[in-house]
Amino acid sequence: MGYNVFGHTVGLKPSELKNLERFYRRRVPPASIISHELARELAKVSADLNRQVGLLINRKGEIDYVVVGTFNRIELPELRGYRDHIARLKGLRFIHTHLLTSKITHSELDQDDLIDLALLRLDLVGALEVHPNGEPGKIHIAHIIPDPEFFAGGSLSDKENQFFYFLRPCYVWELKENFLELIKNLEDELERVKPLKEVEEQKDRAILIFLREPNDPYLEERIFELRELARTAGVTVVGEIVQKKPSPDPRYVIGKGKLLEVMVLA
Repeated sequence: MGYNVFGHTVGLKPSELKNLERFYRRRVPPASIISHELARELAKVSADLNRQVGLLINRKGEIDYVVVGTFNRIELPELRGYRDHIARLKGLRFIHTHLLTSKITHSELDQDDLIDLALLRLDLVGALEVHPNGEPGKIHIAHIIPDPEFFAGGSLSDKENQFFYFLRPCYVWELKENFLELIKNLEDELERVKPLKEVEEQKDRAILIFLREPNDPYLEERIFELRELARTAGVTVVGEIVQKKPSPDPRYVIGKGKLLEVMVLA
């Protein structure tokens, strides 16, 4: 892999790229989500570039990927060679910055962050607020949960149908969670619920998704036809989602909110 910087590197000076490459030499104590020192450095570089900057950190505390985005968006590279198992997470946590301004005084995890978390099965995702002067603000952290009852009484997200667990936003030096213990508990629970999921996944199931264009007179016919196709193919329809949208989303076809809804149903 080398010391490549991934993402939106267009327009960066050689000196700026070198500053980003230095993150590969940093280490995080394995039990920590991120260290205070690394968070300060990440915030400073992000503010200097006026771009989001992210780190994919493995469970040894090593930086596997350094990623740079635009002011308000960051895209992860293709992750190869990492585990992909129903009872295991990716083995990577993604900590990245969200830039604040005089008008944007706080910034939580957005839908892109949650989609990356769910689709890639990351250990967790964190968004570190960065003030205009380069000082770090609070960090917002979430991870997926194996079962809605896993954190009974905890800070669950109703709008995401209890698919994610959100830690209380705090400053990095206030983080008390033991990262390795957290991941072990999550994967133990994933292992516990795995037999049920494996039995369910032996059946062919489908969620029917329809993008409804304005004034579409044939929507009901198309829904009926797809239901019949699924039935004759022996596929059990476990859900139907219809979204009114003038044109497909260029990245996800359906909107981000609907995509999260699909992932919860799946």
